[in-house]
Amino acid sequence: MANEIPQDTLNALKKILMGCGWRGPFTLSRLSGGTNNQVFKVMGEGDPLLLKYYFHGSHDERNRLKVEFSFCRYAWDNGIRLVPQPLAKDDAAHIGLYGFIEGAPIVENKILEKDMRQVQDFIIELNKHRRDSRAQELIESSEPCYSIRDHLQCVAWRMEMLKGIDAELAVDQEAKNWINTELGPLWEMVREGVLRQVSAIKLDVDVSVDEQDRCLSQSDIGFHNVLRTPSGDLKFVDFEYAGWDDPAKMVCVFFSAPKVPVSLDYFEPFIKSIASILVYPDEFLKRSRILLPVHFVRWYCILLNIFSKSGTTRRSFALESQSIEQQKIERLNEVKERVNVFMQKYSKVVL
Repeated sequence: MANEIPQDTLNALKKILMGCGWRGPFTLSRLSGGTNNQVFKVMGEGDPLLLKYYFHGSHDERNRLKVEFSFCRYAWDNGIRLVPQPLAKDDAAHIGLYGFIEGAPIVENKILEKDMRQVQDFIIELNKHRRDSRAQELIESSEPCYSIRDHLQCVAWRMEMLKGIDAELAVDQEAKNWINTELGPLWEMVREGVLRQVSAIKLDVDVSVDEQDRCLSQSDIGFHNVLRTPSGDLKFVDFEYAGWDDPAKMVCVFFSAPKVPVSLDYFEPFIKSIASILVYPDEFLKRSRILLPVHFVRWYCILLNIFSKSGTTRRSFALESQSIEQQKIERLNEVKERVNVFMQKYSKVVL
């Protein structure tokens, strides 16, 4: 599948492979799963490597290559071997070369207690050195939220973007109608519920998380970005959104991530474990409990990104086949089902 990569990008790959000691021929095998980038297994002399060919465009201000490579370099320099080893990159060609992780995706309903402990340990390990100068060089995560108002505005902004969908196809109009009649009212219910709880316990929606308690977060954290190695250990992948953030956002994103759902039975022990490394644990625990439903809605908005122009462009770059229209139809049906599950299974717990 090398012909999917422009020739000048292939030339850049050959150059950085030579810098890693490869001299002979190599082959590329396209890997499935990426929705923003193209990912390949590089095979030739020596151990296999992973190539990421990153999306870049006028609608995407985030330098995904720089963010991911820098975050993985920070982890490796601090002895953390649970992420891909960053080997080389070419900024102009938008490619990064990493060590290849042999592993299988986590299967829904196959999450073990030891898996949860490994996630907790990974987060804690990432943040052991968060006050070091190297950590301070890392940028903020995608959509950082430091106050309760930030969390609410993050979702409000996404909702407004979705309400402005251009109804070019029948499925676009269907999505727009559903967002206005179903997702919009759900968001208003969640937002009002958060404000009631905040008022009841006298929290200030505009007070930011103390800088001492801001954390390094994978941002897009969830079992959809985890591989289980043959030994049973977990390895974490996809750090293009990583950086500094509110630890409450990190845990809420993790427990609301839709692709491989995590039982809320783990929520309390998990947040108490993370609280143990913070200076102001009580404030973190309150924020986490109150903001969890906000991030369920945020995920639904993210899943509907395909209806935005920038989302369509990224998916066209990353995916090999299937029309955009068919992708939209499948994604809308998926989100409708997830909202139904949320209302039946979780709403009594988190609202």
